[in-house]
This record gives sequence, C-alpha cells and structure tokens, in this order.
Amino acid sequence: MAYTNDNGIAKGALVRLARPLFAAAGLTWSIATYPAPRLIKGLRDGSFNFSMLVRMAELDECCLYSSAPVLVQEPRIYFLDGKPPVSGKEELAGKSLIVINGFTYGGLIRHINDPAHGIVTEVAESLDAAFRMLEAGRADYLLSYEANAQAILAARPIRGLNSRPMGRIPVYMVLAKSYPEASATLARLEALSRTLDVAAILAEE
Repeated sequence: MAYTNDNGIAKGALVRLARPLFAAAGLTWSIATYPAPRLIKGLRDGSFNFSMLVRMAELDECCLYSSAPVLVQEPRIYFLDGKPPVSGKEELAGKSLIVINGFTYGGLIRHINDPAHGIVTEVAESLDAAFRMLEAGRADYLLSYEANAQAILAARPIRGLNSRPMGRIPVYMVLAKSYPEASATLARLEALSRTLDVAAILAEE
C-alpha cells in the first residue's frame, strides 16, 4: 500500500492519502516505509505514532483504530499473455509468484509462504523491480495492490499484461495510545478524512 521506489522515495496510495490528511490537520509528520514486522514493533514500542494498516491483534493493546476504514485496497494478481488466469489464493498452488519484501497483503502472505501450498516466491525490493522481474519472466505471477500498480504502469506500460482481483482489504488509521490526546486526535483525523476525495487522490501520480 506504501512502498519505496527504485530511487528510495516513498510512494503509493497511502502516501498520497496521508499528505492532504496531515496538511488539513496541521500536524507535522514524516513518511517512511518498513516491513510489516518492523512497523508493528515500532508502533508497540513507541518508535512510531501512526500508520494505515489492516486490523491486527498485535496492535490492540498499544493502538487505537479508526471506527471505519479510510480506504479499501484491492490486491491483484498480474500476469502476462499466455499464462492461465488466477483469481484465488488456492489457484496459486505450485506456481511462481513475485511479492514485495515486507508486504503482508492483508495476511495473504501466510498462505503464500506455507510450504504445503508449493508456491515458489521471488522477493522484489521495490514495485518497480517487481514488474521488471515479471516482464523478464522471473516468475509467472505478481501480487500487488491495484492503486500502487496503476502508478507504476502509467509510467511504464507492459505489453500483454493482465490482472485479476484477489479480494478487498479494509485499511484503517492506526494511532498509538501513547500519542498526546490520542482519542481526540484520531477523531479529528477521521472527520478530516471524510472531507477528502479519496478516489481522486488515489488516481494521482
């Protein structure tokens, strides 16, 4: 949902959404992308104050969630002409798949990494690199959030590229309980988020 491009710059749907949200709130912020385990650890130990994530039990004690999703992300499977369409995790059994380092895909990564399913993974360090790997035939399929993929493919279209949805994942604002006036701050961010044209923001870049 957020990723670092090949130039080391944070990109993605959540970065595009965070910019106008924090500007409207008048809050100072900085953006960084981390693998999910590091992000969860940082929220739990107080190194980080805020993120946008799927709900996860590991954060229930340390963090507050927005009452409703700030957006719903759609992970999709991308593949080139000539490969059989895949639209469910069960259909990935025995196939090769490119994933982005640190992404959990709303928990799908547990299924992908389970040896019982026989999925051979290639791990890319960036989404730019992932699509180049797919184009070069390093694996048969690639898993990416649609909003992030759209930005990459708008700049560098790939001939014969197809995709299928793999479900819908609600994403919530998450604020550390240790943040000053955490409940009031999250309520204000929620109210501001409802004034944003999320569809237009996600269509940027």
